[in-house]
Amino acid sequence: PSTATSSALGGAFAHLGGSNGDTSFTIVAFTGNYAYSDAAASGGAIYADQPVRITLGDAAATATAGFTAFSGNYATTDSNVATAVAQGGVVYVGAGTDLTVNKYSSFSNNYAEASASGTLASARGGALYLTDGTKAALGQDISFTGNYTSVNGNGPSQGGAIYVAANALAIDTATF
Repeated sequence: PSTATSSALGGAFAHLGGSNGDTSFTIVAFTGNYAYSDAAASGGAIYADQPVRITLGDAAATATAGFTAFSGNYATTDSNVATAVAQGGVVYVGAGTDLTVNKYSSFSNNYAEASASGTLASARGGALYLTDGTKAALGQDISFTGNYTSVNGNGPSQGGAIYVAANALAIDTATF
């Protein structure tokens, strides 16, 4: 888990930029990871910032083997900070990041939740948060169930499963 007083990044894994690279997670279960802070929390399980390629799951996965599962991960804030931000209950990807989620991956009961006193609090992307300048492709038969965003106070709560800032996203047969 990642816990901090100002910002928390990536509860299980964080790539903070500065070098090109490939990171793959194959046949992995991410359960109960979190990024928690009083002001800003991003990527409950995985935080990746430029430039990197992140691959989740095995391209040769079947419905019973080779997939990656994410359950009960979250990004959350809890404070009186007026601008508290929670982004990407499971994955936050920053500019310059390429994200591939291979077939049969599952995202269940993940969330982004912001508690704040002001009107500028926000929660975006209960499972995935894709910022400007990212490339993302989701393979076949990916499932998103029970993911959500929540703001305690006034502010936007957007993208219960996926929040896309301003990029193109390719999805090939998914269940929401």
